Amino acid sequence: MQFSTITTLLFAGVAAAMPQATPTSAAPPSATSTCTPGPVVDYTVQGNDTLTIVSQKLNSGICNIATLNNLANPNFIALGAVLKVPTAPCVIDNISCLAKQSDNNTCVSGVSPYYTIVSGDTFFLVAQKFNLSVDALQAANVGADPLLLQLNQVINIPICKN
Repeated sequence: MQFSTITTLLFAGVAAAMPQATPTSAAPPSATSTCTPGPVVDYTVQGNDTLTIVSQKLNSGICNIATLNNLANPNFIALGAVLKVPTAPCVIDNISCLAKQSDNNTCVSGVSPYYTIVSGDTFFLVAQKFNLSVDALQAANVGADPLLLQLNQVINIPICKN
C-alpha cells in the first residue's frame, strides 16, 4: 500500500488517512482598507467616571481621549470636566499614554506611605499613579484583595528607604 499523497495520522490509538494539501499560489493581496472615524463629541465627566468607562461608553480609546484633551495624567479626570471624545477612531489606543511599568520600580520616594482608594481605582491604576510595579504594590498590601478594593480603603505605598 502506497500513501504518496496521503498522510497517516494517529489519534489516541485510532489510525486515519488524510490527504496532503497541495501547494497553491499565494492569494492576491487585498485592497487597502480605509477607515472613517466617527465624530468628536463633548462628554461631561460624571461621578465614578474614569477614562476607561468613558472610552467604553463612546467606543473610543483611553489614550485617544487623553491625547485630544492634552491630559497630563489619564488616571485623573475632574468631575464636571467637558472632554472632547473621538468616537470610533480608526485605531483605538488604550496604552500609549499610560506610564510604562518597570520591574525595578518596587518603591517610591517623596509621597505618603498611604493611599486612599477612590472610585474607579484598581491595583493596576494605583501602581501607575505611583510608577510602581503591581507586584510591589501587592507585596506592600498583603491580605488586601485587589479584586475587592473599597471606596475610602487605605492601602500601603512601598516607600524607598534613603
